[in-house]
Amino acid sequence: MEDGVNGITIAEMREGLSEVTRDEFYREIGPQNVTASIVNDRWPYTSVFRTPSREIRGMIVGFLPEGSASEQKCFLLPRKA
Repeated sequence: MEDGVNGITIAEMREGLSEVTRDEFYREIGPQNVTASIVNDRWPYTSVFRTPSREIRGMIVGFLPEGSASEQKCFLLPRKA
């Protein structure tokens, strides 16, 4: 089982989110009233950006691409309707 928070897995947290570019992510997240927190205490680290009401507004997930030794990051924002 993936690490998560309060019984919710990282996979469940990712539902409803889509991958975006780093620039897109920070352009959207920047003006919002959110706080970032790391949800697991070991690699791959996952940062979740939440509003004061605990709504997830974005995530950054670290991963190793196949055949690489360098960590990459996946930037996720809520899907647009």
